[in-house]
Amino acid sequence: MTSLASTGLQRRTELRSHSGWAQEARADPHTRFLICQGTTHLVRHEPDTAIAFLGADQAIIKALDDSRLLLLGWYGGERCVLVDLPPEIAFASPGAPSRNCAHCWAS
Repeated sequence: MTSLASTGLQRRTELRSHSGWAQEARADPHTRFLICQGTTHLVRHEPDTAIAFLGADQAIIKALDDSRLLLLGWYGGERCVLVDLPPEIAFASPGAPSRNCAHCWAS
């Protein structure tokens, strides 16, 4: 049998039902938070276009209820969490101007 190392997302879905997973994610400085609002996601354009991840130190991450978080799994050894922003929250990436920004919303 051949053993292949996986470079993809390790879902570890069993941890989603573990009470306290969201607090553990917020306490881990290596957790990466993917911000979405409906079908719109925060992306970065520099140096290359890619998903923009935020850290647990961001106020928006600290302020949201756990019900707005979904554990996606581990990617590259780091926990990844989807953050579902409610429509009433206006959000701009920290330090990004509103136009021609390094981090922008993309559908």
